[in-house]
Amino acid sequence: MSSAAKQDYSRTAFTEEIIKDALLTLLKKKNYMDITITDICRQACISRGTFYSHFKNIREIIDLLFDDALKQIGNIPLQTLCHPLDNSNEGLPLCGFLRKNKRYQPLFFSDQLYIYAVQRTVASLRKGFLSVMKDKTDLDEDLLEDLLYYQIMGCMSICKRHINVSDDEWNRRKCNVDIFLKQGFGNLSAPKT
Repeated sequence: MSSAAKQDYSRTAFTEEIIKDALLTLLKKKNYMDITITDICRQACISRGTFYSHFKNIREIIDLLFDDALKQIGNIPLQTLCHPLDNSNEGLPLCGFLRKNKRYQPLFFSDQLYIYAVQRTVASLRKGFLSVMKDKTDLDEDLLEDLLYYQIMGCMSICKRHINVSDDEWNRRKCNVDIFLKQGFGNLSAPKT
């Protein structure tokens, strides 16, 4: 890559980060459905032309932010660790990621984006979850996917509810949920019809 090409790439990446940060900042203050491109341009101190040279619409930014965030979440099928979260190379479980990455909290905790956040997270973790859980239970993929939805929705809800508690208090609460999940998953079998 030539020096000029590297400079253009760096400028493009920098501008896209400014736009993403502007949207995340606005999500802390406003409902997603109330945010306009004008709001983003004003927050990012850019022109509409600059915005449109990088994105077609706000949903593109949302998708890129979810892509960025979900790359950092570890595909841990059973997040039953019952110990303080660390910075392993495998990525953090969703709850640990949301607690440690305040940048993405407005994205995952937005009431208007909640269902989309769940869908994107499930899509990201589905393959790994199914491959592990098929070996542990005799449930079919559809039932296992229901359990993954249930787990992700519960994880996001309890994390949002207790986002401001101390790490010690969070670990106590997380450990109780982990024990509940582990015991529940350990007793799974397909219902008899």
